[in-house]
Amino acid sequence: MTRLLSAELRKVWHSRFFLLAFSVLLGANLFLLWFGTGHTPGNVPSSAYRKLEQQISGMSMEDMDDFLHEELARTEGLSHIYNILRTEAYNNGQKDERLRETYADDFEQYYDIYEAGGFLKYGETLAQEYRFLNTIVLEFEQVNGYEEFLTSIEQKARQLSSISIFAESKSGYDMENIRVTDEAFRDMRGTSIQYYPQKGIMTALDFELTDVVTVFAMLLIATVLVRAERDNGLLALVRSTPAGRLHTAGAKLLALGASLAVVLACLYGVNLLYCGGLYGLGPLNRSIQSVPQLMRSTWKLTVGQYLFCFFLTKWLAAFICGIWVMLAMLFARRLFTGALGALALIVFNLFIRSVIPATSRLNVIKYANLISLLRTNELLGGYRNLYWFDHPIPLLLVECVSAVLFGILF
Repeated sequence: MTRLLSAELRKVWHSRFFLLAFSVLLGANLFLLWFGTGHTPGNVPSSAYRKLEQQISGMSMEDMDDFLHEELARTEGLSHIYNILRTEAYNNGQKDERLRETYADDFEQYYDIYEAGGFLKYGETLAQEYRFLNTIVLEFEQVNGYEEFLTSIEQKARQLSSISIFAESKSGYDMENIRVTDEAFRDMRGTSIQYYPQKGIMTALDFELTDVVTVFAMLLIATVLVRAERDNGLLALVRSTPAGRLHTAGAKLLALGASLAVVLACLYGVNLLYCGGLYGLGPLNRSIQSVPQLMRSTWKLTVGQYLFCFFLTKWLAAFICGIWVMLAMLFARRLFTGALGALALIVFNLFIRSVIPATSRLNVIKYANLISLLRTNELLGGYRNLYWFDHPIPLLLVECVSAVLFGILF
């Protein structure tokens, strides 16, 4: 088996066609990421995130609270002064006493700073800088209120359990979902929160086009491992060797898994390096509840540990999809029809996922889905129960069972 696996891996990684095509895919992923994060007029430059990270590095949450709100108040005050002075300029320099009186505190506190100039720290305009700081403050307040978020879950559970319409149907979905959600978050008290902007880490991990590139990489691997041998007649000879079908199939599946691990490491490694250089990733030892988009997760992990779990889960999901792609490429009469058949099922799963709302009674079908398996942050970065015959079942359980069933079926 070891020799067979080594031979299958050499087919992939010694193939000039595969290496060239994979290099193109890697370049395409980087280009799409660059294009998607490119600085366009009106958007805050990426340097704003790096500068802000340097300023808040090492601050306590209390100091960060004061600093961010002071920066937002400064920018808001300067924006008021700028808008009033511009309005007065349009009126031939005539002072608007009513507006000046309304914003007298801003003139008293920030007019000297405005007159001195050079007050822009993060954006190219005051409006841009205000939108940036407002977004940052909203993110900060979201994670800084984590304990209040947990309290609200407990209070909701108590309040709804006392309402007669729910209390009389304690075996129903709504009441049970409230209860299990409260239990899931009960152990999250005392989680350490250390805020940093989430732009870098979430852009790198949640860039949807990387999943598209991964699917095309699966097609490449399947082409080299099974399609090329089928087209030139070697696959029939390989099957008739003493190793037989089982060993050959096992070696090809192991080669698929190993190759996908390298592909994903390259793709997401490039994403993290690029976004880390562009926006910064923040400390990897902070809890994932410090990242606003991951705050509702019930996993007690650091960002670094989450990256490992993310990669492992993404690899398992990609392996399941890769088995289907290999199957479609193996049984099709032509390369084109094999690729088309492989993509057809994936696109069909995307369609099913798109048309079924997350709150539907059919949401199990929405998430027991090849596309949902690939949306790793949705699985690991939040908590969700799905409807199953009037009972809530965890999203993690649904997707794990789906992965096993898909794997066995394929």
